[in-house]
Amino acid sequence: MATLTSTQNLISRQILSKNSPSKHFKNSLQQIGFSCLDGKTILEAEVSDHYPIISGGVLFWNIMKKCQFNEKFNYFNNGFEKVETNLNYLNRLEKIALVLDELVSQRDDVQFIAFCEGPIGKQSEIFYHLLTKQKSLKNFINSQGCFLSAFQDKSFCDWGLLLLSKYSQFGVYESLPEIEALGDTSIKNRIGLFRFQSTQGSLCLMLGHLPLSRDDGVTKEEELSPTTIKYIGVLNKILVKFEDQTFYMACDFNFNPNFIKGYKNSFGCYIPAHNNLKIHGENKEFMTVDGIVPSRRVVQQNYHADVPRLFLDEKTKKILEMIYEYFLLNI
Repeated sequence: MATLTSTQNLISRQILSKNSPSKHFKNSLQQIGFSCLDGKTILEAEVSDHYPIISGGVLFWNIMKKCQFNEKFNYFNNGFEKVETNLNYLNRLEKIALVLDELVSQRDDVQFIAFCEGPIGKQSEIFYHLLTKQKSLKNFINSQGCFLSAFQDKSFCDWGLLLLSKYSQFGVYESLPEIEALGDTSIKNRIGLFRFQSTQGSLCLMLGHLPLSRDDGVTKEEELSPTTIKYIGVLNKILVKFEDQTFYMACDFNFNPNFIKGYKNSFGCYIPAHNNLKIHGENKEFMTVDGIVPSRRVVQQNYHADVPRLFLDEKTKKILEMIYEYFLLNI
């Protein structure tokens, strides 16, 4: 599974995606130095221990909660193994707003900006205000003056799942019976389903941050924990449920999302490798945990359209179209 998946994802990202980055945002955001960061990348500037990812008009980013050390369990909650003061954190939130402004100014296809590990409470209000000051983000500001949030159950932690949209109609939050049926309290406030209406119809976005970090470095399917395997089964059920709708699953899965649909069905997913950093003393470890997974309908509508427009000779185009049809028949 692993060897074929990497080849297939390369094809879907570099050849068939109609949402290729424009201007200087050409390939993976891992290599991008931002002007607002004095030419540094996001990791070099320690803005977050995750890179943002973009696909299908969705920008998803785990922006790293306030950096702290948990004395009870003896671990840092961030990949840089550092601690932030409130002022440090607010300064970093301002940098995140500047990065988003620079990024979205180059990507007019972005319709949604989705966060996990976003700020909560008063700090969320401050962050929203910082975003309203950015020229490129004006179209994402809504009349309610706040984020859409997956924080629905106040008996449990707020995991900072926040969403901004260009859609004029405020999105409606919906529950997912498949998730509730798990009976797992650790998933509370970690998944949100938002439905938007437009002249083209309904669009659904599932935003998530799964409680499965013990498997974040697993590279072989047989080594996944029973809990993660159970969640993968549920995620597959959700994808089947929404297969005929315009639907995106944008998550920090805390495991490699290539495991979700396997080789046959992962065609059209955007899962950039090594999108999360963890530092252990002198050692750096990069893991693949973030991804945007579209429904079958999105794959059929969007990914085929670009093949004829590529600057390739007719024979190569024909081969690529045959490859596409093979994958599509096996979704």
